Parts: sequence; structure tokens; C-alpha cells
Amino acid sequence: MELKKYLDNPRIYNEEKIRTYPLILCNLSKWLANAKRYHECIAMCDRAIDYCIENDSLEILADVNFNKGFALNKIGNKEDAILYITQSYYIAKACKKEDMSQVIKDFLLDNYTIKV
Repeated sequence: MELKKYLDNPRIYNEEKIRTYPLILCNLSKWLANAKRYHECIAMCDRAIDYCIENDSLEILADVNFNKGFALNKIGNKEDAILYITQSYYIAKACKKEDMSQVIKDFLLDNYTIKV
């Protein structure tokens, strides 16, 4: 949280922030989900998604979409969860993250009986 607060400072803007900030938000969202703080996880994922899109930093976007979908599922919003997890799958495929896309595919099949 302290690292996120530091990077949130408007005076800090450089190439390193563009590379590391989405990863920090993604890891923080995963930590929040593991702590069962799902609404905070979703808010963190929204920030990460917006930041990734604004800065063409798409490398971590699949992970963040999955985290958001996972949290949405945990709070009972299954429709939106499927949407975000499916998006995560297609982003992972587009980025050639084959290991991740297989994990997401298995998750969809096991939890929703959805084939992609």
C-alpha cells in the first residue's frame, strides 16, 4: 500500500512507473482478493485497467481482468465475472501468454462449464 501511495504522487511520472505501477496494482488486487476484501479488489482492478489502457501497458491486463472477474464471482456477480474472465482469456491469448490462457480456460470450464 505504501508503494502504491508513493507512485500515486503526481510528481512521479517516468518510464519505470509505467512499467511497474500496473504490476503493483495487480499484485495489490490479488492480495485484497486473498484477504476477502473483494470490493476493494474490484476498485483496484478498475484503476489498473484504466492505467493500462491509458499508457499502452497491456502486459498485465489479462491478470487484472482475471482478478476482477474472480472478485466479482466471489460477491455473487457471476455474469460480469464471466465477462471479465473471458476477456482475460482472450487478452492472454493475444499476448501469447499460453500458460496463463490455459489456466483461465480450465478455470472457466471447472467453475462455469464454459468452453473458450
